[in-house]
Amino acid sequence: MVPKKELSLIMETIEKIKEKYCFLLEEGYNIVECNCESIVYKQQNSSRVILNFMIDRDKLSLAISTEYILNNKEYGKYDKYYDFFYIVKMLEPKIAFENIHADMYSSYLKNNLIKIMELFNQKHEKRTIAHLQKIIKQYNKERWEE
Repeated sequence: MVPKKELSLIMETIEKIKEKYCFLLEEGYNIVECNCESIVYKQQNSSRVILNFMIDRDKLSLAISTEYILNNKEYGKYDKYYDFFYIVKMLEPKIAFENIHADMYSSYLKNNLIKIMELFNQKHEKRTIAHLQKIIKQYNKERWEE
């Protein structure tokens, strides 16, 4: 059982996510799952982009996937969701990793939702994932060299 104080903090965070990302409802996204660990937004009757908001070590995390990726055995266990951190870097290659933070996710998602949906459609998904994997390797290299 989750302690009352922690549960209160989780509920407060969930409400903040709902407020900050309310534009998703206007774009046809609905909350399909909401619990102490995450909020999942998905377009109704669509296998397009799925947005999974989580609280990880007291920080907001956003990961993206699609029904196709989640159900495709071709993708490994760790290749099902892609952290929005790396998607921001893909959208803005010149931004330094240390300048990417969760506070900017809402505006990036709002301003780039159509592009993100295009990047994750079945036609472009493999190229998008390959690009994201290069970004992840680059980040890990930079992170561990310091």
